[in-house]
Amino acid sequence: MTESEKNRNDLERARRELDEALREREVARHRLNRDENRLRNALKKQNAARTHRLIVEGAELEYVFDGIENLPQDEFWNFMRTLKTVPGVSELYLRAKAGDLPPAEGGED
Repeated sequence: MTESEKNRNDLERARRELDEALREREVARHRLNRDENRLRNALKKQNAARTHRLIVEGAELEYVFDGIENLPQDEFWNFMRTLKTVPGVSELYLRAKAGDLPPAEGGED
């Protein structure tokens, strides 16, 4: 094999290796994009679930405390913070958190 043929073979091998490396880089880029999309979609679902939960809990709060939706925001926050200081409320919350409360009577309308 002549020097020229050897150089040509080396050049062809280098081009094949470059093409393969470029393909691998493109595959890795696609995988990264796919993983980023999965993460973004999971975060969207998580945020949507949180938003739904907050809406449902807020609606229940409005049901239990009729007219609370008409309170100005600072009065609402005052009410909620004061509610926490009422004797027994914190203990009741801890029991509810632990799943240790009986079902409320008349809770299903």
